[in-house]
Amino acid sequence: MKCVRISETTTRLLHNGLGSDEAVAELFNKISDCLVSNPELQFLDLQGRIQVHCNSVWASDLAQLYHTYFRTPWSFLVFVGAIAGLLLIALQTYKEFNKPASP
Repeated sequence: MKCVRISETTTRLLHNGLGSDEAVAELFNKISDCLVSNPELQFLDLQGRIQVHCNSVWASDLAQLYHTYFRTPWSFLVFVGAIAGLLLIALQTYKEFNKPASP
């Protein structure tokens, strides 16, 4: 499969440091021998997995939650502060109910 050929009408868009134009054409031909002939077959499995992920309920709900409530960095910091406050309230309540009985 020789795709790169040298002709008289070839414009000189690339400058090569390999020597002659024939050497560059040979290099491109060697590289093209290793390429996949049909790239769609190579990525068919990946495309299917991406489609399954995008169609999942968790991914779409999580993306909607993120874009609705966490548009700015401050909203994330407020969320972390609210969770920390709730955890401290829960800890205080637990400590209050599990006090040792006083004599």
